[in-house]
Amino acid sequence: MVATIPDIGYAGVCKWYHNMASPPERMTRSAKRMAEFLVHGAVPLDKIMCIVVKTDAMRATLKTMMAASEWDIPVLTKRGCFYG
Repeated sequence: MVATIPDIGYAGVCKWYHNMASPPERMTRSAKRMAEFLVHGAVPLDKIMCIVVKTDAMRATLKTMMAASEWDIPVLTKRGCFYG
C-alpha cells in the first residue's frame, strides 16, 4: 500500500491503478481509483477531514489562507498521495 494517511485513519491505496482481465474486481480499477478525487458540484466543508498537498510550500500557502478564514482543518504534506 502507498499513500497512507494515518493521521486520519486512511489505510491508503495500492500503487497499481491499471485495469486487469481478472479477477473481476480489478476490471474497473482505474475508474474506481480516480473516483476518490472526483467532485461534482460541491462538497459541504464539514465533510472534509483534511487537505493533502504534495509540498511543504503549498502547505504553508494553505495554512496562511486558513488563518484568514474561519475554516481550520489539518493540511498534510504527503508526497506519496500524488502521481509523479
